[in-house]
Amino acid sequence: MNNPSRKMKGFEPLIAATLLVAIALMAAIIIYQWQISYVDEYTTGLKTSTDKQLMCDRVDIDFISASYNCANSCSQGIGHALDVKLKNYGSVGVDISKIYLKSNSGTLSEYPGGHLDIGETKNFVNMSTASCSEIYNNIEEMLVITDCSNLFLSIPADKIQWIDCK
Repeated sequence: MNNPSRKMKGFEPLIAATLLVAIALMAAIIIYQWQISYVDEYTTGLKTSTDKQLMCDRVDIDFISASYNCANSCSQGIGHALDVKLKNYGSVGVDISKIYLKSNSGTLSEYPGGHLDIGETKNFVNMSTASCSEIYNNIEEMLVITDCSNLFLSIPADKIQWIDCK
């Protein structure tokens, strides 16, 4: 074994086998830790989206009325009011994200919403000082968007009462 002419060309087989096992074990631990965090993140997201969907299935909002008051002038700078009355017949509250007036050309006028509690009937009143000339007699529909992706209301323009618009 102590032959001086013999040159070492590699590891002893026992050391090589031990290193291979150690590297494989470290790789397995790294993959296991990654998998645990990935599965945990995935199931948390899935639970959140399922909970949200179940909550949204219990929401039931209805359109009561809508009016747009032009205040006898469609000029810019004059206060114009959109008043939308909604009722929540569902068993959970819902957030009204936005209310849109959609024109025949596809242009959207955006108004903020708010929260609608269980059984609550609420008026969402929004003021605008923009010109109403593009809105009056040019609206195709009003859209009420909720925070539930599958729940929105589409109200035809003939359901909106126009007040003092000339």
